Amino acid sequence: MRRASQWELAPLCVALTLLGACGRTPDAPQPPAGTATAEAESDAIVGRVGGRAITATEADAPLQLALHDLEMQKYRLRRQALEARVLREFEGAPASQRIAEITLPAPAPPRMPVQADPDRARPAGDASVTVLAFCNFESPHCARLQLTLAQVLPLFPGVVRYAERDLPLEFHRHAGKAAEAARCALEQGNYWRFHDVLYASAGTPDRATLDRAARSTDLDMDAFTDCLDGGKYAQAVVADVEIAKSLGLLAVPAVFVNGLYASPDVRPADLVWLIERELASLGVASPRLAPAEIVSTVPFKLQGLLVSPTPGQGLALLSPSIAPERVAACREGDAISTGVVLRRIGDRGIELLREGRVERLGFETAPAPPPTAESPGDAAAAAFPHRAVPVTLDRGRVLVLLSDRIALAEALQPVPMTTGGHRQLKVQSVAPGSLYELLGIVPGDVILSVNEQPVTEAFNPLWDALEKEAEVRVRVIRRGGLAQHFTYRFSE
Repeated sequence: MRRASQWELAPLCVALTLLGACGRTPDAPQPPAGTATAEAESDAIVGRVGGRAITATEADAPLQLALHDLEMQKYRLRRQALEARVLREFEGAPASQRIAEITLPAPAPPRMPVQADPDRARPAGDASVTVLAFCNFESPHCARLQLTLAQVLPLFPGVVRYAERDLPLEFHRHAGKAAEAARCALEQGNYWRFHDVLYASAGTPDRATLDRAARSTDLDMDAFTDCLDGGKYAQAVVADVEIAKSLGLLAVPAVFVNGLYASPDVRPADLVWLIERELASLGVASPRLAPAEIVSTVPFKLQGLLVSPTPGQGLALLSPSIAPERVAACREGDAISTGVVLRRIGDRGIELLREGRVERLGFETAPAPPPTAESPGDAAAAAFPHRAVPVTLDRGRVLVLLSDRIALAEALQPVPMTTGGHRQLKVQSVAPGSLYELLGIVPGDVILSVNEQPVTEAFNPLWDALEKEAEVRVRVIRRGGLAQHFTYRFSE
């Protein structure tokens, strides 16, 4: 979610269309790609060597990804300026009249000859669209991509799959070995659980972290150690790196949607745009466009709309009911609250994906009532959105590890920080193979909340949530004062 202070963004003057009784304007016409002018520019001679002419097309071939990145930067600057102009026009108008249309076209991305590895794709099998990323486990940018995918991919059930290839970079000294470790997990049929645990841990994937992840994903540790120490998959990782080099990739994440290149600063709206573009070109119906029938009760009020004929490029202005003066500018694919993703922006309202349900929110929709001491959940979710790479746990194993609650309680220590007059709890020790290790918690973590409920020495809802809830969200404070989020789901 990108916040706009007083709806002000960097100002420049760009044309805009305010929607009125006449409805939406048609898309701006695009010059045909094969016009004489375009062909002349591509065939222009830009140099000679040994009597042979070099054309602009030849010179640009190895630069097409970098050139597209520049075009995307220009597009985003123009779009930001247009949005700023629209928001200034909105000032003083009633919310229901703050509707505008943006027809600025996004630059067409190049399509690259890249294929997914079917053994590292989920869900398994074919899909109309494959989102493929070159990543490594030491990159914080790749970790953020996992959060983006967790928001966007559920908008397209049944038609999109995700796949990864390895691209460890020289300055990520643990990335190569982490990629090998993931392949060792693949050998045991647990690639994606290992993958998710590593990204959820948000730490350096050194050997100790890799071993913890292997234990957490129920790998045969002897086989895992032999595989990793023997360098069994070192050359397989190098093969992925060579593919990346052949494409001219220099940074991670490098994301492709059926080969269409997404800029390195890939955002949820970018994925929505490229996936919809591919589904339309293939003639496949997009599940994101199915109408929403349920009126939403999320604690937000719709304050304005900037619609766009290009998926992902519009804006919805939303304010939480607990702070109506705080207006946030959100795009399709953004998480606006815990478990709530902006699904689609329409002419008169928006649609949300809320914990698997599709809901609609319009200007006329009454916002949820303000929170009370008895029902703080939605307010907490709106004020402190929970974002984490979901990790799937085996419920049976969790129940076994929960059986010795005395030992689990003894590992906790009260700290001076308080909530509601009661001290909060710090995990002072984590034994190998324990429940805390399975959850990715490290010594020194202070457990702040479980499913938006505060955790204190007087009330600890963690055990009951792990035993009964379909999804458990845990928020901790790690050394250095950084908040760390975990989301656990269960295979029965």
